[in-house]
Amino acid sequence: MGNIKITITGKTIDETISNKVYEIANASFEVPDHTEPGKEYTINYWNMHSLSFSNSSGGLIPLSESGITLDLNATKVIDETGKDWTAFFNLQENGSSRLTSFPEEFYGHTYTIKFFGSIEHPKNYSNYIKDGYVCFPNIYFRLSSTQSGYNSITGDYFFRTDQYIKFLVYTVDANYIDENNNKLIDSIVYGGYSGDTYQTLPKEIPGYHLIETVGNPNGEFTKEPITVNYVYRQDLYTINARDSTIYVGENWQPEDNFISATNIDGQAISFEDPAISIEGSVDTATPGVYPVIYKNHTAQKKITVTVKKRPLILKVPDTVNFGRIKLGSQALLFWPSENIVAVQDEANTSWNLSVKLASTTLPDFANFIKFNGNTLSAEVQPIASGTGNTIVSNQNQNETFIYVDYTQATALRADQAVLEWTLTPSTKGVME
Repeated sequence: MGNIKITITGKTIDETISNKVYEIANASFEVPDHTEPGKEYTINYWNMHSLSFSNSSGGLIPLSESGITLDLNATKVIDETGKDWTAFFNLQENGSSRLTSFPEEFYGHTYTIKFFGSIEHPKNYSNYIKDGYVCFPNIYFRLSSTQSGYNSITGDYFFRTDQYIKFLVYTVDANYIDENNNKLIDSIVYGGYSGDTYQTLPKEIPGYHLIETVGNPNGEFTKEPITVNYVYRQDLYTINARDSTIYVGENWQPEDNFISATNIDGQAISFEDPAISIEGSVDTATPGVYPVIYKNHTAQKKITVTVKKRPLILKVPDTVNFGRIKLGSQALLFWPSENIVAVQDEANTSWNLSVKLASTTLPDFANFIKFNGNTLSAEVQPIASGTGNTIVSNQNQNETFIYVDYTQATALRADQAVLEWTLTPSTKGVME
């Protein structure tokens, strides 16, 4: 800073505050002799700006926001001999001090600005309390000056020190812990002075609920530190539900998919408990995948209900016995009425039913098994088509369905065959 050196120190006030005026900080600077041969210089401008502080992130805390108010009547500028130079400086409420004149005797001395001030009372100093003191950190000064002659310079310089201004304070620690004394969130330190009252508050902590307060949550500050513990228990809310699939037209209620739930203390509750709510709906008339969320306070479970079209279902008997007939008889063996072939089509979609002779025990059986007057073969042959639920088999015992015609048989026979049915899209084999 040319020839000027500055040292800043903070003061510690070892008593609780009652709006008294205290010496809070000193700023000392040395102004060397300006007549030393070869080092002659002249200070043309000198201004010490704004006593302030810097926080942990490097931002500045102006004096006006710190709660400290300077007392300009008490603040002094003296040299090492004790001579009072205050009248030569234009002192401001923010701590700045501009030198208004530069008499010859100003050079060659060390000066100390003794800052006096009071602290606002009361004020929340939680972020500044350390070891029983309100600590204003990193005292900060800015000096702008011009100097001609030796070390000619015009500059704007910043001074920061790790010194604190410290005021004794009574404290109350509010801790937020679980039942095992584990810290859940940062504690809050409340600061105050003799005669002040305090009020601590519980906090909302996600996933936990308050079960006990140990200590006085409000009262009067005392010389001995006060501790208030807010004790929390972990929430035991749970809810469980399952995915499901239903067919169009079936009834569905949220309770159908509910499995279990517990309250804040882990005790089982029913679906009817008012704490349980449902988000989402299911349109049972329209196929689709429907998300549904089951909620129990902070717990939730997302499930899906799938609504599907009903499938086409083909119902055929596993075996069919056409019976016996005497050789040479002209009678036909009709499909028994008790062996029903039916299409189940709850969705009322169009369908096609076909059949083929998949295999036979005697190779010429295809000449004797017929449908609607035509012989069956290994080729797929259409049997019926329609919409909705339909009984396809012939209940009237005639030639409009599958039957056996042995009228042309010339020898005794015992036939077996496998018919393969195809219902778009279902397939089933049947032994007859």
